Amino acid sequence: MEWCFLYKEPLSIALFDIDYFKKINDTYGHLSGDKILMEIVSLAIEFLPNRLTIGRYGGEEFCIIMPGIEENESFKICEAFRKKVAETEFHTFSGETINLSISIGLTTFYGNKLITIDELIQKVDTALYKAKQTGRNRVILETFIVK
Repeated sequence: MEWCFLYKEPLSIALFDIDYFKKINDTYGHLSGDKILMEIVSLAIEFLPNRLTIGRYGGEEFCIIMPGIEENESFKICEAFRKKVAETEFHTFSGETINLSISIGLTTFYGNKLITIDELIQKVDTALYKAKQTGRNRVILETFIVK
C-alpha cells in the first residue's frame, strides 16, 4: 500500500547532503564524520525556523519539511542555511577546524490531488542530484504541480 495524502497549502520539502562527506570520513575518520553530522544537526536546529521539521534521511542526507511555505520563501530559507553552513567552522574529533558545504534539493508541492510520498521524494531527490551535478554548494528548486 502506498502512502498518499492531500495537502491544500503549499508543502516544501528539501533534501540536503554534505558535499564530499566520504573525503571527510577518509581523511579525519568516522568519529570526526559523526561529530560533524551532529554539528550540522545542531546548526540546523539553531538556525532554521521552529515551524520546520528536520530529520536524517540516510547517510549524510537530511530532510527538511516546510508545511505551508511557498517556494520563494522555502528557497530563501534553504539558501540562507546553505550560506550559514559554508560560513561555519566545524571541528574534527581531534579538534581540527574544517569548512564544508552542502547541496540542497528542494521541491514545493501545490495542488489538491492525492500524491504519494514516493512522488515527493523522487522530485526532491532529482533536485538534489542536479545540485550535485552542477557544482555542489547550491540549492536547486523543482516545483511540483499536480492538476
